[in-house]
Amino acid sequence: MELVERKIIDPLEEKATIQKGAGVLNYFTTLRHISPGPLSGGACRSLLFPETEDLGYELVLCQLDIALRKILWEEDGSLCLLDWASVGYYPRLFEFCMQWIIEGKDGSFNSLLLEYLLPADPKGLNASPQKHPLLSLLRT
Repeated sequence: MELVERKIIDPLEEKATIQKGAGVLNYFTTLRHISPGPLSGGACRSLLFPETEDLGYELVLCQLDIALRKILWEEDGSLCLLDWASVGYYPRLFEFCMQWIIEGKDGSFNSLLLEYLLPADPKGLNASPQKHPLLSLLRT
């Protein structure tokens, strides 16, 4: 481990800066895998994922625990993401669900970030109509 000279911007409400963070998450969706699970390796065992290889949706690299305290900014405006423990290959909708769950806990950051994320569905459909049914399911 090494000491890095960076800064955390909190609250982060400048739209151009949030767009940059969303751009990184959007780039991650270009990285795909054939089986779900954490980036660190190992099988993902869940009722959500059948034991078949034909899942019917794309698995993309998702950061399921993005938070202001985990983004360090360099002097030149580039960013560093910390804590990759929750990064893995999952349906993009998982990333939206995690943002919805923590929405409001970091001020308006999560709501603004959601505005700039590419659609969860590769056909361009918006994830927002699925928000309340999915969150209801997660709470049961």
